[in-house]
Amino acid sequence: MPSSSPADALTAASALPFHVLVDSFRRTMRAENKSPKTIETYTEGLSQFGAFLAEKGMPLAPAHVHREHVGAFVADLLGRFKPATASNRYRALQVFFRWPARPTTRTSSAGRS
Repeated sequence: MPSSSPADALTAASALPFHVLVDSFRRTMRAENKSPKTIETYTEGLSQFGAFLAEKGMPLAPAHVHREHVGAFVADLLGRFKPATASNRYRALQVFFRWPARPTTRTSSAGRS
């Protein structure tokens, strides 16, 4: 069975609703044995970003989120929180938006989604 490329995975994932992708991303982090605090911090940041996008009438589909949307979110955070908080939220977005494109290794059909 042919495997899909990272670009194919990114395109397919980008069509899903933001909250579905966040749930899937959380499961991936758990499977990768990320610390509970990292999972909590990244999930909180992504939830805040999703709420920000919705509140501002910005696109919710990751395929339509652009640099200026992320920049507006970070600027908003810097106006309300310490720079370290904005940095943590930005890091969560960096990891999240790279995530669907990461190649995965599958050893059995049980691991396929």
